[in-house]
Amino acid sequence: MKLKGFIIVIFLLFGLSSSYAQVRKLRTTEFSIRTKEDKGDWSKWSTWEESNMLITFDTDIERITIYSNETQVYDVVSSDDPSETKEGETDLWFKTVDKNGLTCIIRMILSKTNNDNQLYVMYSDVMFVYNVYWLD
Repeated sequence: MKLKGFIIVIFLLFGLSSSYAQVRKLRTTEFSIRTKEDKGDWSKWSTWEESNMLITFDTDIERITIYSNETQVYDVVSSDDPSETKEGETDLWFKTVDKNGLTCIIRMILSKTNNDNQLYVMYSDVMFVYNVYWLD
C-alpha cells in the first residue's frame, strides 16, 4: 500500500508548481557524524566535513537515496505529519528501512527563511547529519 502521508509531505514541501515531479533532488555541502559510546551516551558531533553528495526523494517508490561512497537506500515505512519548530522551520520525520533491513529514522529540517536545510539519518548507534540544498 502506498503511503499517502509520504506523498502529501513531499507535495507540501514543493508546492503546486513542482507537484508533478516524482523525484526531488538535493545536494549536500557538509556532513557530520556521532556515535553511541560504550556507556550509552552519544559522542559529540564530529567536525563538519565538506561533501558533494546527491540525495533523491522518489515519491513513486517511496524511497530516499543518498549517493555517498557507498550508496545508502532507505525505503519509507511511515511518515509523520509535518510540524513546525520554534524557529519556524518545517520538521519532517520518516521511519525507514535500509538495504540491509535495519530500521532508522530520517529527519528533515527545512528552513523557511534561508537555505539552512538539514537531513539527519538516525540509527540506534550512529547518526549522520547533512547540510543540504534543493537542486530543483
